[in-house]
Amino acid sequence: MIQKPKNYDTIQVGGGESLKAGGHKCVIKMLEEATSSKGNQMLIISFDTADEDIQPHFYMDRYLNDSRDNKKWGGRFYLVTGGEYGPANLKRFCTAVEDSNDGFQAWDFSGALRMDAFKNMKVGLIFRKEDYIADDHQLRTATKGFRWCNYEQAYEQKEPEPKKLPQSESALQATTPAGVDMGFLNIPADALENEGLPFN
Repeated sequence: MIQKPKNYDTIQVGGGESLKAGGHKCVIKMLEEATSSKGNQMLIISFDTADEDIQPHFYMDRYLNDSRDNKKWGGRFYLVTGGEYGPANLKRFCTAVEDSNDGFQAWDFSGALRMDAFKNMKVGLIFRKEDYIADDHQLRTATKGFRWCNYEQAYEQKEPEPKKLPQSESALQATTPAGVDMGFLNIPADALENEGLPFN
């Protein structure tokens, strides 16, 4: 006969606190150049929630409390800069950062994006709930970055409508393709600095 464990009533399940949908005050940790699966130029924006956010340093706490060997940084935003909508999305991001930091300029005199200058800059980010099919083929919901905004106006932003999967996928007919990293960053164990964080 299985007996109820002594600490059963106090055990926390479900993976801990989730990030709330809606506007958050964030800090940029790093910008990286990449290429999308369709061959378009792309920015990978690593970020965390700010000290004064309603859920401060959400991704740092989650990362440091992760006991797995292959832990990953969860605060990432993939911004395609090419294609039909890329330039407008890039301008929205750069404008949000410029409006959030007095005197900050996203571009240098030659017209190049000042990649390193974005580190530690403040910016607002609006999150929405998105459905996805997990590795166990179950329908789950995650909170992901949706649109950039002014840092000081983050809390004034309306929570976006959730992103639902198409009917065929939400019926659990789809599977997660092999190799999809679900928006997380692999951090080699020997590359960690600054008290175990993947950023200097």
